Amino acid sequence: MTLVIDIGSKYIHFIQRKNKKKLKCTSVTVPKGSIANGQIIYIEELAQIIKNTIKVQKYKKKKLTFLIHTSEVVIKTTELPKVKPKEMPVLLEQEMIGLIPDEGQYLIDYRVIESGSETTDKVMIMAMPQELAASYMQLAKRVGAKECKIDVHQNSVSKLIENQPIEEGQISVLAEIGNSMLHLHLFDGKSHIFSRSVLINTEQYRDTLILMGQLGDEEAFLKLDLSLESLEENQVLFNLINPYLTSILNEIQNMLQFQLGRASKRPVSAIYLYGGMANMKGLAKYIESGLLTPVRNIQELLVDVEVEQLNNYVSGLGEIYPDQGKTINFYKTYKQIQKRNRKLSTTTLVGGFVLAGQMIMGGSLIAYTLLAAEHNHQMAEQVILPYSQPTMAEKLRLLHTMNEEAESLKLSIAHLEEIASQVKSTQKLDKVFW
Repeated sequence: MTLVIDIGSKYIHFIQRKNKKKLKCTSVTVPKGSIANGQIIYIEELAQIIKNTIKVQKYKKKKLTFLIHTSEVVIKTTELPKVKPKEMPVLLEQEMIGLIPDEGQYLIDYRVIESGSETTDKVMIMAMPQELAASYMQLAKRVGAKECKIDVHQNSVSKLIENQPIEEGQISVLAEIGNSMLHLHLFDGKSHIFSRSVLINTEQYRDTLILMGQLGDEEAFLKLDLSLESLEENQVLFNLINPYLTSILNEIQNMLQFQLGRASKRPVSAIYLYGGMANMKGLAKYIESGLLTPVRNIQELLVDVEVEQLNNYVSGLGEIYPDQGKTINFYKTYKQIQKRNRKLSTTTLVGGFVLAGQMIMGGSLIAYTLLAAEHNHQMAEQVILPYSQPTMAEKLRLLHTMNEEAESLKLSIAHLEEIASQVKSTQKLDKVFW
């Protein structure tokens, strides 16, 4: 059974299916500063926390799925022609041109989310920085994963909605309000339309409230009453928390406007909140009154999921469903890139040896010819010594020519050693990642 490890900036959520209906879920706190926009900062500490939790909670770890929360993932949903798997990388790169700064520094993967016609498929394309994926590959190694998958929460949420009995034509926005990020997902029925992730710096506002004496500690932040009635009674709290709430309202409003700008022009029928901050009292009513759009409990949408504190685990629940066909796995994509790079390095090395060998053979032939010529010249000297004794200048010219050929040979060997060194460095880099 797959163990989903959903890694956020404040918590790590563990999810594993025990049977058809029952899930085992656990949450542990992440040391402050360990994760920055999905990037792992303190990998050893994080690996130790994960290993200890797996051991104490007796999770099975044969198959691990690491779920990343980051704003650095670029997503595009589009229709592509049905082609052979080996032809897809070229199509994917063409689709992402202009969306990512440097194709060579990103991993690109996809999955089919809907069969469009006999000749096309609707696909979700995702691009992730290679450096980000590499840090999770290192984490997988330290945890001791035998079989691993690296995915992002946007894809997991999409798979979750695809497995729910949602009415066709129902326009929904799922809003995950986390400790540091706000993730928004737009769906038309079960079809993923668009996702957006932005930093909201919940920690900054929480720390400010503590500093201003409005909170006793970090946990008290989740117990705040954000209802309009409560905020009207506490003007200091309202002034401090209003910029935070306004930023959330504005981002959700942008998603509602985006939907109205689409061809269908149908309005969003409901907003579903989840994530750690979604548990705050009065937040749903605050958003509903500000946007004039119904805000509902996420449990109404996920009818076949029964988990305590459901809001904390929504983003990882999509990974518990079996994959249908090609799925997104940046771990596998990165390994394929490494394999391709090693193949290119080997080709370069072989080419270098061939080139150097040609140089060496060429140099040896020249040297041998010179030595043979000198030997023949010496034999001739014995016969016609009285008539053609070589001058000192001629001997020096011959010696100079041989020295030049020797220097050329040294440079060729040095070039070969440089190529070998570069290949060795590439192999060392591969070992770091696995």
